[in-house]
Amino acid sequence: MSSARCRLNLIGGHLHQSNEQRKVSEFPLLPAAEREKYINSVFYRDSVSSSTPRLLSLNSLNSNQGPVFRDQNVITATRKVSMVPGPVEISEAVRQSMSLSPLVHTSPEFVEIFHQVLKKLRILIGNNKETNGGQALVLSGSGTLGWDILGSNLINSSTSNILCISTGFFSDSMVQCLSNYVDNESTQVDILRPDTIGAQVPLNSIKKALASKKYDWITLTQTDTSTGVLTDVKAISELVHQVSPSTMIAIDGVCSVGVEEIQFDNWKLDYVLTASQKALSSPAGLLVSFLSQRAIDLNSKYKKKKPFYSSLDKWLPIMVNYENRKPSYFATPLSQLIMALNTSLTEILGDITEIDTVSGLPKALVERFVKHESHAKLLREKLVTKETGLKNVVVAPEDACSGMTALYVPEGTNVPSLLSHISSVYKINLAGGIHPQISTRYIRIGHMGISVTENDGADLKAVIEAIVASLKAIA
Repeated sequence: MSSARCRLNLIGGHLHQSNEQRKVSEFPLLPAAEREKYINSVFYRDSVSSSTPRLLSLNSLNSNQGPVFRDQNVITATRKVSMVPGPVEISEAVRQSMSLSPLVHTSPEFVEIFHQVLKKLRILIGNNKETNGGQALVLSGSGTLGWDILGSNLINSSTSNILCISTGFFSDSMVQCLSNYVDNESTQVDILRPDTIGAQVPLNSIKKALASKKYDWITLTQTDTSTGVLTDVKAISELVHQVSPSTMIAIDGVCSVGVEEIQFDNWKLDYVLTASQKALSSPAGLLVSFLSQRAIDLNSKYKKKKPFYSSLDKWLPIMVNYENRKPSYFATPLSQLIMALNTSLTEILGDITEIDTVSGLPKALVERFVKHESHAKLLREKLVTKETGLKNVVVAPEDACSGMTALYVPEGTNVPSLLSHISSVYKINLAGGIHPQISTRYIRIGHMGISVTENDGADLKAVIEAIVASLKAIA
């Protein structure tokens, strides 16, 4: 028996809680006396004799009723459905990809997987490398890292002017981040907000702002998760290119890429960021972003001192190499998360040879958009009634996104009590409000990924029933 397999055998005795005594024929990394001491230790004896499982049970994860933790010394928890605006439920195939042993980041197997991920992201985002250039980035980190990459690489601290279109808390958070990268926030960063929470910023207001000042960047949040407002990226992009074509366009698509249409090339966007745990239907931990060729050229032009980890000068060559099937290294990627993302992208895109003639995107992706939109409308129709007293945070139905819903609760309803009742009784986790002006008055429901695309939307039906019943129960 090899030393590696022997070590696994010893560890496996502890992990799998087998009662079968193991005979260890080889453990050369330990002297014989130390090896014997370990085998006779309480730790090892307990590992092969304990009758109480201590680990997460895969069976319980796949069960609707079984406990997640079986150890009686640990608080017993049951499987709950995540219907928050991320992280979302993931498919069994994605879960299995995540559970595979990690691959060496320079191995041929991993290089091929990363190559596939970067190619699929071009399809997802609507980019043609041959005609338009550009590059996808997949880094270890949350979507928030994408703001810092924009600020630290593509903004000139002394000269860049930024116009931020805010539709909620996350739009404002992006403003706070980018303000760290300019010398004078009061003169270099301007914010446009709607008159009413839950509305879009009028196009005419954006047009006036663009005409009044030279802006290097305009930032948009396609879906602001604090309000559920869907910003019309296409219309604003067309306006920008008409009024101020030199202004570059940055999109926060954390809660939209994968459930809302986005056409990177056709809409002439420059920077889009998202994250793995929301509409991309994968576990949390990856920043996914995309740069236009114009943004790449701008990065090359800026010879300023840049942060180490978030430097595009370091990451762009790495991504180019991986996409060209060349192993490369700057910082070790999260191989299991990238494997999971690859599986998720395959599920999202379907047969990439079947193209929708109108959008130019894969038919499966367009069908995904339609399904998310129709299920979102159905959920709101069922919940926003006189009987429930729930009301949409989004003012105009056409401004509502497809991936989540924000609802005002009836006056006098205690939001924490409502969410706690839904969680404890119906085993469904929803989110409370996060917009500072209305945080105690509303709840947020996520509906992205398999909760919409599988089982005919059974998760959404369960959410509707749980909310209606819980409102009555705590009234």
